[in-house]
Amino acid sequence: MIETLAFVLTGLGLAASIVYYANILNNTNKTRELQLESQELTRKAQEQALETRQAQLFMSLYETHRSPEFRKQYTRVRDREWTDLDDWQKKYGPENNPDASAEYQSLMSFFDGVGLLVRRELIDISLVHDLMYISTNRIWKFHKPVIYNIRITSGYPNLWEHFEYLSDELEKHHEKYKE
Repeated sequence: MIETLAFVLTGLGLAASIVYYANILNNTNKTRELQLESQELTRKAQEQALETRQAQLFMSLYETHRSPEFRKQYTRVRDREWTDLDDWQKKYGPENNPDASAEYQSLMSFFDGVGLLVRRELIDISLVHDLMYISTNRIWKFHKPVIYNIRITSGYPNLWEHFEYLSDELEKHHEKYKE
């Protein structure tokens, strides 16, 4: 009988150990699942925060873009007329017309800044495309020869390169997603 009792106690001890080990594994799995869920929630929260910051940054730029002063400046630069690069330089170059030149540089710098933010993925190209494509495209295409000439004559071959990048990326985006 003592042998049977020892055998039963050993079996009970073994069964208790198995139950205890199974319980530990179950708790470990639940803890791991909770950690994964927590990490996923954290990742989603970080993505949402990033999207919110991008939207806020973009809306700040867009407020400038749609401001009456910017629109007037944009229209004045857009509607300038010239026959060739020499004519442009005489009418709007810094030596002959510092105010027009400053206005031109300000506008180009705005689009260059937007291009830098897109290049560094701080704002999404689709936001810029949806609200600024036409104005960006129009100014770049119209003034591209002038910009290239200024790059050569000023000795700054990368002048407004982010604006050029922005224009190129907007064109790619437009071709890919146009309806």
